[in-house]
Amino acid sequence: ATRERGGEDDAGACEQVPLAELAPGDVVRVAPGEAVPADGTLLDQASSFDEALLTGESEPVPRRPGDTVLAGSHCHERPARIRLTHTGASTRLSQLVHLVERAQAARPPLAQATERIAGAFVGVLLVSAAAVYAWWHLHEPSRALEVTLAVLVVSCPCALSLAVPAALTTAHGALARIGVLGLRGEALGALARADRMVFDKTGTLGDGRPVLQEVQVFDAAASGYGREQVLRIAAALERDSRHPLARAFERVADAPPAEQVRLVPGAGLRGHVDGREWRLGHAGFACRDRDDDGALWLGDGTAAIARFEIRETPRTDAAEALAELRADGVDVEICSGDAAATVARFAAALGVGDARSRQSPEQKLARVRELQQAGHVVAMVGDGLNDAPVLAGADVSLAMADGAALAQRAADFVVTSPSLARIPQAVALARRTQRIVRQNLAWALGYNLLAWPLAASGHVTPWIAALGMALSSLLVTLNALRLARPPRRPDTRQARIATTAP
Repeated sequence: ATRERGGEDDAGACEQVPLAELAPGDVVRVAPGEAVPADGTLLDQASSFDEALLTGESEPVPRRPGDTVLAGSHCHERPARIRLTHTGASTRLSQLVHLVERAQAARPPLAQATERIAGAFVGVLLVSAAAVYAWWHLHEPSRALEVTLAVLVVSCPCALSLAVPAALTTAHGALARIGVLGLRGEALGALARADRMVFDKTGTLGDGRPVLQEVQVFDAAASGYGREQVLRIAAALERDSRHPLARAFERVADAPPAEQVRLVPGAGLRGHVDGREWRLGHAGFACRDRDDDGALWLGDGTAAIARFEIRETPRTDAAEALAELRADGVDVEICSGDAAATVARFAAALGVGDARSRQSPEQKLARVRELQQAGHVVAMVGDGLNDAPVLAGADVSLAMADGAALAQRAADFVVTSPSLARIPQAVALARRTQRIVRQNLAWALGYNLLAWPLAASGHVTPWIAALGMALSSLLVTLNALRLARPPRRPDTRQARIATTAP
């Protein structure tokens, strides 16, 4: 990597260093076409980066000064200077690699079951082959060895052993290409059966780019805190937060250090700034003298000091993605910790009829349990630290890539693409995978059940048996490879336009 030396006498000087020597705080230069060596913040000028390796997006993504740039992306447009924030094993790419390695180490239950069946089948095959040899040895000794060999070859459970692994491997590869990483092999079946999908709002359905629209300070003369001061206090508390709303304070300058900052799930943050304890979050948490209205409140636990109006807009493709899910028979609902007015605005914009607000992590989990008890197979989509319990409790779960690490560890899939359209695509692919698996198992078992009596009766020679075994395995593999081909899906947007046209 090309690292700036940084000394006063070395202004503009650079040196080539191994990646292992990079550390947070270093400034590196990346030329067009080069890979970004570590996570960092873009300096000086805007550029664009190819993030296909991380998100599956084929088009370069524009980044402005102050935006995060991830290791593994490639500089596309112009040279970039990047101040590193995470290096080595702590980069986003390394974390994703670790998650994938953990997933590859686990064997899906269906694959384990077919392997056990294949193992038992081998035992039955050997016993039956011995019986066939004995019968032919008594009646026609000259053909006993030939027929027995044909039975052994034609009954080899190769196709049965390949039926599930070939389909699952191809499916996970196809998922990765569209920007969805599968972390648990058994979750693919649950995703295919899901008939209810619960979405968090902030950072999931929202675009993750909150805008600070209004700052209201209460009794500034008496409290001694003005607009700039309350902004710095809020920025100090939010500095290390992974909550999407924290991005609204990223550009606040000269934020003081905060101490003993603690997250209260479903409520907000509390910590000490300039020797005083502050709370930032819902009105009921930050102060007691104000009604909760969906804004972010700053207080000392008793009185309100300031109110921040923050707006987040839905992702551009959220409405279309939810429409595709409903068209595929998956009911959708929103379960958010935000205020009722904010959640209702999002639900109306996205056409969602079932939306729940002011949901704590415990209430979200209780809602999922309620749906499960009603017989639904529930999928949960979230990104925050407070979503981790419900992600773990759902039948299948998907976490957004820019969310909390704990949420990703609790999830079955990580959506590395910023597009929500990947979720209905993943559901469709999971359902195709289940169909392919059933076809493969039916063929493998049917072939063995049909070919065995033909071989045992002497109608199949060993070379024909070998050819049949190879063709059977090839057919199973080729059928599984159909999953690598993207499905042809109707354009729901055009369909909706057509249905609303006069």
